[in-house]
Amino acid sequence: MRARFKVMTSCQCAKTSLRGLPQPISDWNRLDRIDSSNSLDRTGLVCDNHVMQEDYVTHLHRRDSNRNMARFYRLSATPSLFGDICVVREWGRIGRPGRMRIDLYATAQDAQAARLALEHAKRRRGYSDAPGTAG
Repeated sequence: MRARFKVMTSCQCAKTSLRGLPQPISDWNRLDRIDSSNSLDRTGLVCDNHVMQEDYVTHLHRRDSNRNMARFYRLSATPSLFGDICVVREWGRIGRPGRMRIDLYATAQDAQAARLALEHAKRRRGYSDAPGTAG
C-alpha cells in the first residue's frame, strides 16, 4: 500500500491547525519538552535585564594640528546576552574606521569602575569631550 501525502503551502499551514481550526503561528513552533512557558509572542513583557537599564557612552577627541593628530576614543558599557557587562573601547583617527576592544565584567559596578578609570587615563593624556557631546 502506498501512502499519499497532501502538500500544503506555508500559508495554508499557518492559517489552519491539524483539525482545520485557526491556530496562532507561535503554537506551531512549540515543543513542550524543550520550550519554556515564557513566550516571546506575549505582549506586555517586563524587561528581564535587571543589571543595567541604559547604555553609558563617552566620546572623546584629541586634536593637535602641529603634530597632525586628530584622534577619537569612545567608551561604552552595555549588557551582553549572557548577563555580563561589556565595556567596549573604540579608538582611531577621526574620519577613519578605528580599532575595537571588548572587555567583559561580571557586575555593573566593576564595569563602571573600569570605564571611569579608562576615561580618566585618556583625559590625563589630553583627550576632551567631543564637540556636541556632554560629559
